[in-house]
Amino acid sequence: MWFDPNGEEMTDEEWNTAHAKCLGMLLSGDAIDVRSFKNEPILDRTYLMLLNAHHEAISFTLPGSEKVRWETVIDTTDEAGFVADAKQFAAADEYDLGARSLSLLQLATDAQGEARSASWRKSNKPPLSALKKKPADTPKEKPAAVEPAKPATPAKS
Repeated sequence: MWFDPNGEEMTDEEWNTAHAKCLGMLLSGDAIDVRSFKNEPILDRTYLMLLNAHHEAISFTLPGSEKVRWETVIDTTDEAGFVADAKQFAAADEYDLGARSLSLLQLATDAQGEARSASWRKSNKPPLSALKKKPADTPKEKPAAVEPAKPATPAKS
């Protein structure tokens, strides 16, 4: 599943919004479609990857039902990358995602199915598609080409 900064599943309109610079991707460990040689389902942990390509920090509403808790694993705003003292966040908490960064959170509760839902508390932030493009996000025009200066010709005597 793909989430917008409001903790909602991304819509087709949001995917086509040129100025959308932040999203989350749920990697669901219990939805793997692979089986062992004994025909048992192979399970893994569930992760939430948050990406911010914007030049400013963005507040990201964490998805999931009320039972869901997330724990930080990687935060690229931290020099070490891997988080030594993992912090826990509840679904619907606002997670501060640094400018031009990636954060990886893992599901900290046994609520795999409930992690695959939009945030239970609706955010007050406008959807991505409602945001207007800021002037700083508009491409700048290229300056007009300037012809190189001609070398000076020596004076004849």
